[in-house]
Amino acid sequence: MYADFNFYTDEYRGTRIKDEDTFEYYSKQASAYIDKITFGRIVTPCEGVKNAVCSVADHMALYGKREGILSEENDGFRVTYSKEDTSNLFKSAVMFLPMRLLYRGV
Repeated sequence: MYADFNFYTDEYRGTRIKDEDTFEYYSKQASAYIDKITFGRIVTPCEGVKNAVCSVADHMALYGKREGILSEENDGFRVTYSKEDTSNLFKSAVMFLPMRLLYRGV
């Protein structure tokens, strides 16, 4: 995980996720999503990466109440969102991520 609950509350100033256990759940999923869209390029997470994880975790918490979820897997923490919701996840992450991490070219 790239961000912890203290970063979420103190630096990012997040208020949607109220407790550390819930944040850990969404942060783990958000970190996996960030790894996916950055092609695993993150070695040392910068503040932008941590903010992106918090933003995506906030979005997942908002829609995690079954809104936009197509399927869910408990053991691997895998959640499949609808295409529209995936687009919103990407938008919330891109706002903070350095562009060099999102480059898809050669």
